[in-house]
Amino acid sequence: MCATLSATCSTTGQCSGPPSQSFSALVNDEQPDGSIPRRAGSATMCPSSSTRHSTAGFTPRDHPGLCWKRSRSLPFSAHTGETFLHSFGTFEAWHRIPGDAKRLFIGPPYASWPWASYQEEAVAWYDHHLKGRDNGVADLPRVRYWLIGADRWETADDWPVPTARKRRLFLRSSGTDPGATHFLEDAADPDSTPLSFLAIPRDMPCPPDIERYEVQVLRYESAPFADDTEVVGPVVLQLEMSSTAMDTHVIARLVDSDPHQRSTTLAIGWIRAATRRHDLKRSTATEIVHDKTKVEVLRPAERVQLRFSLVPVANLFRAGHRLVIELASRPDLIAPGPHETAFVFGADARLPFGAVPFGAPAYPARNTIFHSAESWFEVSVRS
Repeated sequence: MCATLSATCSTTGQCSGPPSQSFSALVNDEQPDGSIPRRAGSATMCPSSSTRHSTAGFTPRDHPGLCWKRSRSLPFSAHTGETFLHSFGTFEAWHRIPGDAKRLFIGPPYASWPWASYQEEAVAWYDHHLKGRDNGVADLPRVRYWLIGADRWETADDWPVPTARKRRLFLRSSGTDPGATHFLEDAADPDSTPLSFLAIPRDMPCPPDIERYEVQVLRYESAPFADDTEVVGPVVLQLEMSSTAMDTHVIARLVDSDPHQRSTTLAIGWIRAATRRHDLKRSTATEIVHDKTKVEVLRPAERVQLRFSLVPVANLFRAGHRLVIELASRPDLIAPGPHETAFVFGADARLPFGAVPFGAPAYPARNTIFHSAESWFEVSVRS
């Protein structure tokens, strides 16, 4: 998807571009190894999604037809839809740009392209702030989001949603078979058996039937929800892990699984283990940012903690549904099946999920997850 942003400009120093630029892609440069560099001072607005810019820091910079100036009264509207990499640009804009005259709009995930699907939103925004029209824009809630699973709009005063409370679930093995389904529980079990999975580069020659005797995906699921439960906000996964290689990748998928085992993919996230150090200055309440300039190689048998964000979610887990987390080293290994619903751009027919260039190290590894109090998954539940 593309995270989109619109702003306006007046004689008071507030900023805007022409309506054709109202929905501008805020995207991150991606390196061949799959890492996402963050460059302070390179934020800008661009007229099309094909132009790649970093969104970190949101330092104002002039751009043809669209200016950035520091103004606490800047009317600012941030939009996002489908769950994917670029969603974080929208949320970072929300956190970084100061002032109360801003709005956050998280639309239905199945909009074809946000900048095309939300043109009416953009026109109304500009009509109000540039032409002074009383069209209801001034009365909009600060945050609007589409609740997947309920198919309805919800509102909030801020993001993350102030009335949502964090819920932490701990990873626990169900036994010694890594290929079985394992547990997400409210309490940690330090005696739970560690589990390992192989990290194999996609193009590395290996036996075609390797899945018969090795596991490349670990699956954890919660107990069924007793009541309808709204999960909305940031998503964080922390793993205590060791690896046989000096570096490896971990990718995670969040799924809503119903009693009939039908699955809906809600979010993804990934981390390169050697660049696990947090960049506290650039992290926000929605996203954990890692310092890509600090490479800390892994050592055999050394336990490290990998904490990373999945893209935020807004989903109603119906009673009887389960929350599922899958772990692997490559996106194609946890791609949604042909009969699964996927609210992740690149997980449908438009772009095969496995084709997204997250990358992986050019060497294999065996990664082991330790089910201590340091391996957990955290979401926010709105009451």
